[in-house]
Amino acid sequence: MISCQSEFNLVDKGYSRTLLLIPGWAADPRIFAALELKYNYLFPQQICAKSFTQSLSDALEKNKLKKISILGYSLGGFLALEFAKKHLDEVDELFLVSIRKSYSLQELQGVRERIIKNKAAFLNRFYGDWFNEEDEGQSWFRKNLLKEYISEMRLKDLLEGLDYLASVCVEPGDLSLVKSVAVFHGTKDKIAPFKEVETLVAGSLSARFVPLEQAGHMPFFNREFHEKIAD
Repeated sequence: MISCQSEFNLVDKGYSRTLLLIPGWAADPRIFAALELKYNYLFPQQICAKSFTQSLSDALEKNKLKKISILGYSLGGFLALEFAKKHLDEVDELFLVSIRKSYSLQELQGVRERIIKNKAAFLNRFYGDWFNEEDEGQSWFRKNLLKEYISEMRLKDLLEGLDYLASVCVEPGDLSLVKSVAVFHGTKDKIAPFKEVETLVAGSLSARFVPLEQAGHMPFFNREFHEKIAD
């Protein structure tokens, strides 16, 4: 029996379309603070991967939303695709940001061991790897979110997120299920290798690959990302 439920909050900005913003592992909706997109926003206030698809379907019904767009960041990209596979008629478009084909069990086990040993030290390094040296968002993140993230991210939730990542994989065909799919990826991503994602998207029939020059794993503060997603 599923004991946890995902919860959602709708922010009506007066637009005709609604965008679901799904954060990645060790993140929450605050990472989307820099985004000013012409959509109403739907945020997951709490994510339970096991119940995410059903909880989202319930949230759409509750808020009388027949169709949504979805932006899935990192782990959120897997959740976005999982929902789209089961609810094609309810998804208008997909924006997948900093995704991967999959994470190896060996890689995830190494993360698990390090985070159990010293959560704060691991997260500090991990968040540092979100950005490259010239990334304009790094100083904002350090000033506004770094300390809170390190203290507020619960070990239980982080380990459950790793379990979920161990169970999912994106295939090229998954990127062709929805009519409009755009995959945004930084050329300097230290967590999700650029070439791996470029090859993944090349194997799909219709997904559009949008490389972001010099961007790292966290591109939401990147000027090029804002320009290209606005297109």
